[in-house]
Amino acid sequence: MKKQIFTLLIMLSLVAVTGKLFAQTKLTPYEDQTYTYTLNGLVDGNLYTVGVNTAVDVYTNMGGTTYSFEGTNSGTVSGTKASVQIRWTGIADAAGPYYVWFRISDPAGCSTYRALTVDPQDPENIVANYAVNYGIVALIAGDDQTNPTTISGTTGSTNETACPAFVGEDWVVTALSEAGTDGNSYIYYRITRSTASAGTPNWAITPSVTTGAALASGWAYASDPGASFTNFTPGNAISNITTADLYLRATVANSSSASQAVQVTVSGGDDLGTTHDTPITHNAAAATLTVTPVPSVGTFE
Repeated sequence: MKKQIFTLLIMLSLVAVTGKLFAQTKLTPYEDQTYTYTLNGLVDGNLYTVGVNTAVDVYTNMGGTTYSFEGTNSGTVSGTKASVQIRWTGIADAAGPYYVWFRISDPAGCSTYRALTVDPQDPENIVANYAVNYGIVALIAGDDQTNPTTISGTTGSTNETACPAFVGEDWVVTALSEAGTDGNSYIYYRITRSTASAGTPNWAITPSVTTGAALASGWAYASDPGASFTNFTPGNAISNITTADLYLRATVANSSSASQAVQVTVSGGDDLGTTHDTPITHNAAAATLTVTPVPSVGTFE
């Protein structure tokens, strides 16, 4: 039974992809497809002739190998309609759009015209939309000496707790009553783009701080934690990302009185590559990193 269900799911997936990939119509036909084009509202007994051309004001057939008529392209109106069948061929070798012209003539020889714009498509140039997911995990608290491979090699989760690290600390005092300081911690997050598409990544994301916004400052991003970080303001989009992962870093002032919890939410993700039909967006995802308090320390006496 499980095997049957699995097979059914595969078939449904293929149907969904095929439906997107081959969503052709008579206005956007694919190569080697035949469609019937009908003009209505005519007078029984009038004459019609159909011509196909890429020139908008040329009513006659352009000839060549990009299309062919299946049957006749002229005749007498029967009832109120005239129809013609056209097979679209050699589309990859010719540019459109094409104009399917109907010339309608009465017994006195007076004529009028109507044209339908048809834009044939080459299936090799049509790529279906694909699913893209953007997720975020909290990683670690680090300092200015933290190895980049430690950051990138951390699995992380959507809810991490870390001991403080120390950036800009001042632990050495010269007077008995002088208090040292514990400085700040760098906190790190990783946003990951995942998709089955083989296209080159080019995406944008909008990170925002939804909890602890007042605690963290100096937000920056990088495609590699070993590279230079670029400053950004949460709530604004980061664009033109060409790697699967994006790292965020912020600065949190270490505290001996309370934990520092900072939640980052990503939303508004768009895949900007050229290998799909429309931008892809996703539901919001969030991750929280909590820096625990440093042990309370006073002064020497």
